[in-house]
Amino acid sequence: MYKNNNTQVTEEQIKSAHDADLHAYISHYLINDHIRRGSSLVRRDNNSVSIKSGANWWQDFATQEHGDSIDYLTKFYGERFTDAVRVLSGFCGCFPSDQGSRIQITHTATAQMNSSGFERPAQAKDNNRVFAYLTKTRCIDRNIVNALIDNGLLYQNDCIDQGMRSYSYCVFMSRTKPFAELRTTDTFGNCPDGYTKKVATGSRGYWSFQIGTKPRAAYVCEGAIDAISLYQLRRENAIYISIAGAKKQTALNEVKNDFRDICKVVLAVDNDGIGHAGDWCRRKNSDLPFILPKRKDWNEDLQSLRLGYSLKK
Repeated sequence: MYKNNNTQVTEEQIKSAHDADLHAYISHYLINDHIRRGSSLVRRDNNSVSIKSGANWWQDFATQEHGDSIDYLTKFYGERFTDAVRVLSGFCGCFPSDQGSRIQITHTATAQMNSSGFERPAQAKDNNRVFAYLTKTRCIDRNIVNALIDNGLLYQNDCIDQGMRSYSYCVFMSRTKPFAELRTTDTFGNCPDGYTKKVATGSRGYWSFQIGTKPRAAYVCEGAIDAISLYQLRRENAIYISIAGAKKQTALNEVKNDFRDICKVVLAVDNDGIGHAGDWCRRKNSDLPFILPKRKDWNEDLQSLRLGYSLKK
């Protein structure tokens, strides 16, 4: 076992990551890099590297080199030790929060990302404004925000306008796609370029997180905050997705392709009335089932529940 000299991950997370079913993890997330040989998996680029069904280890039969699940992500995918531990322990449902409970967030390794042309927003030195905005203004539980931050799915971006005023954005950063969704933390929607919501230059795909290892559905929302709010409202083992806009059909087609063989894909876009974007999306994708928030969107439903005001529109 590893000796933990890094306070960024716990001994519990390291043990969980070490014991993670590597075969199951690869089958779920990295299968495109592998070929099935009977009940085992071998790497597509090196057939001597094999992972047996149910195993938490791998072996290279050509060199006799071997290692555990953590070693596999650090050696073949360039993950840092702490990131590999977080990814694998999340797959096992082990993400300790500041409140002692666990938010079971699972996400994939970064190696699948083709980031050509993608400009990742710069990360600020802290996440104070993001944390305050999401927990106080948007009523999202602090342990959910912490879990997203801890797993690289959320961080703060700071910028200064021409008048030297400081602004910050929530950056919802995908770990599987060259995609980042930004939302200003200003309560009144003030921001340098006038866009309170936007995606990073060169973004392709969508943002998502998964609860548990056996998702019942993949819920497609218009924005990351809605996706998080939907989880907080339902507390369901599922995949929660943002395509950053109801008319992002290319992204939605990608979602269908990625998840249809795993679980049912369900539209969870805004309840904004006939003729609006959410209605257009449901009509355009009549092959998908859908659910509707009681108010305009899922965060409004969450706020109404937390703050106690009427659900009537």
